[in-house]
Amino acid sequence: MREFLINIIDTIFYFLYFLTKEDFTDYISKLCKEEPEESQTVHVLANGPSLNESISRIEAEWDKYAGDEFCGVNYIADLESYERLKPKYYALSDPKFFCEGLPDKERVENMYMNMNERTTWKMYLFIPYLYYKTFKAITNSNIVVVPLHTRQYIGFESLRFWYYRRGLGNGEFGTVVQNAEYALITKGYKHINLYGVEHNYFNGLVVTDNNEFCYRYLHIGETEAKLTPVSFGAHYGIRVHHFMKGFGYLFEGHDILNRYAQSVGCEILNCTKGSFIDSYKRFRV
Repeated sequence: MREFLINIIDTIFYFLYFLTKEDFTDYISKLCKEEPEESQTVHVLANGPSLNESISRIEAEWDKYAGDEFCGVNYIADLESYERLKPKYYALSDPKFFCEGLPDKERVENMYMNMNERTTWKMYLFIPYLYYKTFKAITNSNIVVVPLHTRQYIGFESLRFWYYRRGLGNGEFGTVVQNAEYALITKGYKHINLYGVEHNYFNGLVVTDNNEFCYRYLHIGETEAKLTPVSFGAHYGIRVHHFMKGFGYLFEGHDILNRYAQSVGCEILNCTKGSFIDSYKRFRV
């Protein structure tokens, strides 16, 4: 009974959030009007170090990908292959892409410059609704900015996918890839392949002599792993136990997204060798 009452309260609060803070618009359907073909595959290109190898393989076997679509995240616009891949979709969610005073300012500005100057095709850019009304970085008319509702779902689990299918959800579990997955599933794709999603954050974890909790991680486009304070969104200086809780939720998010995909007849394949994600079927390209 207690859990039932909590779910009723949470569901009411979830509804009230949309009523007072955002709205009930399905922006994915409203702004992305082109329907994917039933057999069409979309390839999600994430940040992991294996992506360089994956892109080289894709380019070497380009004919195999004729008719497929691509979705980039974060710094994909900086890659030499960006204009050949011509991603139809792009996703950003890290606060550093929207807020002042956070790390990597110059790199973020360079990414937006490349995106604006190099995108000569129609592309849909998914960003959190939280930043939508103040977002001014895009000056290219080829790029359509599509907000994803920001509030994480709370309430009866049996209603979660009802909200998701109507564009009232998101993939805010801890990584931009999950927002991309949510948007593409909701858009109607039945085949989604993931590249560069190692998620092996645990390999480079370090606690310094000053008790700073940091990690060494090599992102796509970098030549040397940097020691960086661990953060969640804009929150730096977190403790080890915060990290463990947060990343438990991140991996649970992949389970939820896989169940959502299955509920609408979509298959997600993890094409990343050595990935820590155990939610999706593996596929060796």
